Amino acid sequence: MQQKNIKTVAILTDIKSRVSESYGKGVAPTFLKKYGVKIVEDINFVTEDIDFSAQVTKVKAANPDGIVLAGEYAPSANIAREVRKQGMKQPFLADVPTVSPEFIKLGGEAVEGTYAPTDFWAGNPDPKVQDFVKKFKQEYGQDKDPHTTTGCFYDAVYAARSIVGKAGLSGKPADLQKDREKIRDGWANLKDYVGDATGKTTIDKDGDAWKAFYTLTVKSGQWVKAP
Repeated sequence: MQQKNIKTVAILTDIKSRVSESYGKGVAPTFLKKYGVKIVEDINFVTEDIDFSAQVTKVKAANPDGIVLAGEYAPSANIAREVRKQGMKQPFLADVPTVSPEFIKLGGEAVEGTYAPTDFWAGNPDPKVQDFVKKFKQEYGQDKDPHTTTGCFYDAVYAARSIVGKAGLSGKPADLQKDREKIRDGWANLKDYVGDATGKTTIDKDGDAWKAFYTLTVKSGQWVKAP
């Protein structure tokens, strides 16, 4: 916001996606307000939308300093292309699900300079992350990078395995409820679990995961760490 001198924004939110709706209606407005940024347009769409000309025309009329894309990678890329098609130059702040090679493939030049937060970054030089990426490519193809969801699920599976291993489960039908409670308590008390893909995870009192995150930007067709 300081680098781009952003005082006003338009937010476009996929209200059919719970993740994107949470970002566009809750997370983004909260931090924008904190930093004194005014929301001049708050526009909804749904995941299946393809033509965004009407929504972008409204954004153009509002002439914000920046545009928040709260959506999955496909509609967000389509919005970005329409924004550039209508001659707008504003920078994009996107949602976590856009951090994928597909966003760049679909958006092309239109998404250059986009910023987005993520808890998984395929380009992370950490040896554990690169080993995970290597295994993924061996399984699914050298031209594919794992998505942030892939990295999170990978670590979640191994976290569950660790919890089950430490819980002392009996495995007996009569103890099914007790075993379930032990697993639940194991998750509730998870602290500093180190996964290969996303690093440390801690579950707080509300059941939310606290993780390291990165702010990335699209540069020369690649997601890289923002300066």
